[in-house]
Parts: sequence; structure tokens; C-alpha cells
Amino acid sequence: MNTTVFKMFAAAQPGIEAVTAWELVRLGVTPRMLPGGAEFSGPLSLLYRTNLWLRTASRILVRVAEFKALGFKEVVEKVARRPWELYIDPVKPLQLRCTCRKSRLYHSGAVAERVRAGIEKRLGTQLQDAKEGVQDAQMVIVRVARNVCTVSIDSSGRHLHKRGYRKQAGPAPLRENLAAALLFISGWDEESPLMDPFCGSGTIPIEAALLATGTAPGARRPFSFQGWRNFDKELWESLLAQARTGEAHHRPSISGSDADLEMVKIAKANCAAAGIEGRIDFRCLDASAAMPTGGKRGWIVTNLPYGARLQDGEGDGIRRWIKGLRRFDGWWLTVLCPKRMGRRLFPRLRPLVRFSNGGIEVEARGGWL
Repeated sequence: MNTTVFKMFAAAQPGIEAVTAWELVRLGVTPRMLPGGAEFSGPLSLLYRTNLWLRTASRILVRVAEFKALGFKEVVEKVARRPWELYIDPVKPLQLRCTCRKSRLYHSGAVAERVRAGIEKRLGTQLQDAKEGVQDAQMVIVRVARNVCTVSIDSSGRHLHKRGYRKQAGPAPLRENLAAALLFISGWDEESPLMDPFCGSGTIPIEAALLATGTAPGARRPFSFQGWRNFDKELWESLLAQARTGEAHHRPSISGSDADLEMVKIAKANCAAAGIEGRIDFRCLDASAAMPTGGKRGWIVTNLPYGARLQDGEGDGIRRWIKGLRRFDGWWLTVLCPKRMGRRLFPRLRPLVRFSNGGIEVEARGGWL
């Protein structure tokens, strides 16, 4: 059994680091929250579990090297001391990302070259550069801050929000990990009715159904660590089997609606691809016509149309929907939209979290109706 303790970092969208750290706590981890994510340590099984189960993280990095660096030569030598043969396949292309801040070594491109040279020295071979858009590229991330160089390898591969079910999407879709973060910060109890009246391609309702059924978000996709030399196939398959046997079978009322019939069709197709067909009631419906379902208390969690998603006349539709919210007395509303828009339309709701979505600074606001 592999007894190595790995130092890891769960990268998260700036603004939702606390949600990702909270998820780690739910997995039995004691994380240290940092800008851009949370740091933690554990065995190989924890590396696999965090990739499999974290819903709000962007990727899981393994810290391979951390050292003081004042010159380029020592970068090459210190990187070359690390066991890169465990992680790097010489046949596959390598992608390096490097940032430098408040350090003697300030040229990120030059530092990246030396890190590559150190890896190649360890492996005894030259590595090919990854071309833009290559899916199976091995990513090494380098950060130099205050003369300390941290070299990490990405264990996830594709961004963790890419669960594998969203085959189609509309304009400016909300990423799956951000939809999951909205659900967590809304305080949804995973049993009461949940509704998204502007569901688009269905991301929020689908993430809600995956959460309510205890479905692991990473169960239907590959990861970079599966190509590492230290990959424990038996351990990974046992964790997958545990995840599948632990899936719940209760069915909270989850619904999504959109005025665009084509988007509703896409949402249904994505739901089927996620393996939860029949768990969500998708309808083509103007938001203002939505009615409470399943009981006196429920949750509305929605990403309002804005930016590229805001079509002609939809502003009037949003106002009609807001007027109709009186029907949802006793329900909780979490709404995501640009900050000014939220303050203007929902002054009674309190701000919950802020982050960037599609290059637009947005804020989630929430409260009881």
C-alpha cells in the first residue's frame, strides 16, 4: 500500500475558496484556506477522493517541490532532485504555467524554461511542448513568490467543472462548480423543493440532483493521475464502487424552466447524459408563470439572464417574475447577477458571495421571501 503523504492544493475560483475549504472539511480534511484555494495533506486515497467528490474546486494540484530560489541554476538542480518519473510520461506533451511575484527571479518565461530543464534532466529525455487545446497535456504549475519557488503538477487534467454531462450549452453558461457553490451557499437542505426559473442548459437543477442523490461529480470522467506511474488502479476502482453504492434514492422535487424551448431540450439532453434522467422536471415556461411545488417551503436558486444571455425583452420578463415572487411566501431565494443589478432589483436580499463569471463580476444575493 502506498503510504506517501502528499501535499495538495485544491484550486478554486477566487471568491468561493471558503466553500471549497468547507467541502474538504466534509471529507474529513483539515485544510488551510489560501487565496485561490485550500491547502491540505494526505495519502494517495485522499488525492483520488478529492478529485472524485469536490464539487466546487477547479483542479487538485500536488506540490512536488518547494524551495528557495535566487538563481536560475539552482532552479534546474533543485527541480531535478524530485521524482518526476512518478508523474510525467515522456511521450505526452508538457504544458508549463509560471507566475513570479516579489522575487529576484521575475521573468516567468525564463523560470519556466529552467523548470522544464530540471524535469528533463531527471527524466533523461526532452519533452515536447503542448499545443493549444491539446486535451492530454501534462500541466506543471510554477509559482515564485518572495524568492520561494513552488512547483506543482495537476492531477485532474481537464478542469473539474467538466463533469462530462454538459454536451451542449447556451450563451455564457454558468460553470458546474459555480452552480454547486450557489447551491451550497443557499443552504438548500437537499430534501425541500428546488426550482430554477431561468435554467438555460440546466446546470443548477442537474447539480442539485447530483447533490441530492449523493452522486460523485467526478464519477463519469477521466483524470490525469490515471496516467501516473504510481496510479493504484485497484484503489481507484474501489473508491468508484463505494461512490456508486452510496448513491441515495430519495427524490426531492427539483424543477427547471426556461422560456426558450431549444434550451429546455438541451437541458433534458444534459440531464440524461448525467445519468439522472427523470429526476428533474424541465418545462418550457415563462419565469413569471412558475408556481410553488412540493410544499410550503422551498428554494429558488437561479442565475439571472445578463450580459450575453440577456435577450431583447427579457428585462421585462425578469420584472414580471419579481412581481410574481409573492406566490413563493416562505421560500428562500438565491439569485446570481451583476452586483449593481442585484442591489437594484433585490435590495432586501443580503449579499452571499462574489466572483467572476464569464468575465463579469457577479454577486449572489439571498434571503427568505
